[in-house]
Amino acid sequence: HPLCGDTLYGGSTQWIKRPALHCANISFLQPFTKKKIIVESPIPEDMKRK
Repeated sequence: HPLCGDTLYGGSTQWIKRPALHCANISFLQPFTKKKIIVESPIPEDMKRK
């Protein structure tokens, strides 16, 4: 499936000027300490519904 904003495979309709790919959160175990790492990132303004 193409990404929104993908000019090669996504078609001609563009509501954003870049590929709309975002990871809101990700978690993993740190390999040495085995501590769970959680990283969060808010949705960028240009990806929010208006």
